[in-house]
Amino acid sequence: MLRPSRLAPLVALLVGYSLLEGQQPSRFVGYDTDTGPRVLAASVTESATPATPEETTLWSIPVPGGTLARDGEALRLTASGTCVASEDWNRTWRVRLGGTALFEVTADCAAWRLEVTIYRTDTDAQYAIGMFHAWNIPGGYANHQGKVGTSAVDLTTEQILTLTGQSSTAGGITFRAGTVELLR
Repeated sequence: MLRPSRLAPLVALLVGYSLLEGQQPSRFVGYDTDTGPRVLAASVTESATPATPEETTLWSIPVPGGTLARDGEALRLTASGTCVASEDWNRTWRVRLGGTALFEVTADCAAWRLEVTIYRTDTDAQYAIGMFHAWNIPGGYANHQGKVGTSAVDLTTEQILTLTGQSSTAGGITFRAGTVELLR
């Protein structure tokens, strides 16, 4: 039988409090201000591509200089939306940091979701990898790995993280929701 003193760490873990001396309690274990994911931005404001073939910003957020302060820290962009039915089979999504495309995928679908993680590898070097999911295509569902990229963006100054879409159909790509998290 466990004595009450031996249950304390388990109870603390289950209710989400840190047992480390000097640390402030947090609602979720490992998700405080210094470690773990932290939401930097969220949006449910719809945005769609116009009836032109130009690349269009669907969502963008400023990333303050110094946000990725240490090598290995990352930004994770998760976004989802829909596409209208059309003969436009060449819809393209891109994720850019400071204007540099780090992730790119071309697909056709009725609904989509992408997740791209951008890792800091140095003060002015990043590595990104992501996954794109498409629904309602022939066969029902598909995964597409997009372009895996690197960049040399200066992270000590503010940079703009941007999700873009390119489609020659009005509403060909519609952004419906997204989050950007800081991973430490």
